[in-house]
Amino acid sequence: LNFLKVRGSYAVVGNDVDPYVANMLPFYVTSSGVNTTTTGLIPGTQLKPEKSKSWELGLDMRTLNGRLNLDLTYYNSVTENQFIKIAAPQGSGLENYLVNAGKIQNSGVEAMLEIVPVETKQIRWAANFNFTKNVNTVKELHESLSNGIYYITPPDVNNYAMAITEGGSFGDLYGKRFARDANGKIIVDADGKPMAETGGLGYVGNPNPDFMLGFNNIITAGNFTFRVLIDGRFGGGNVNNPGHER
Repeated sequence: LNFLKVRGSYAVVGNDVDPYVANMLPFYVTSSGVNTTTTGLIPGTQLKPEKSKSWELGLDMRTLNGRLNLDLTYYNSVTENQFIKIAAPQGSGLENYLVNAGKIQNSGVEAMLEIVPVETKQIRWAANFNFTKNVNTVKELHESLSNGIYYITPPDVNNYAMAITEGGSFGDLYGKRFARDANGKIIVDADGKPMAETGGLGYVGNPNPDFMLGFNNIITAGNFTFRVLIDGRFGGGNVNNPGHER
């Protein structure tokens, strides 16, 4: 063992809203001209600053004179009072209300293992393996959201939408799903075509990967350096062909 370090950190970072939102003006002037205010606060409410609290623990280890090295990190971040826009009712004079959405948590692991199989005066080969996994959870949402769901993209386009719900993850995909029987088999009509579920959109997946892997090779020979990088994303869903479940 040549080197060992344990590290830790804690940080609190704030975020403010755009001008003329907390103290709304019907009109405001910028270098581009006169602008009409379209986003404001729900009457009788105030915004709290968005705040992210994060902590991190890590381990750095070097062995065999730097030929076998490990860098390991665990992190946890919680963002409270995140700003989101919700539709304002007709007659309010605004298009959107800005509210404190609630709480979103991110936690995960990052690991890097470096191996140097060959190291001479003429040539050096270093192989790096990277692993990353992040878990995102929506802890709380604003109570005024309809059915506890916030659509990031419009829900009436191409039969799918990206949305967040309490207990879900950021970017969850909702779409028209196949109708299934009690055994989970797809129900078809008289022509043998799959039938869609009745009602609104249902959860179909999340585009974010379950984890990511990387394999990076660096070969140095004299004045020349060769690099070969392979990246992989594992897990995660997508939407392909509007109206179809993936």
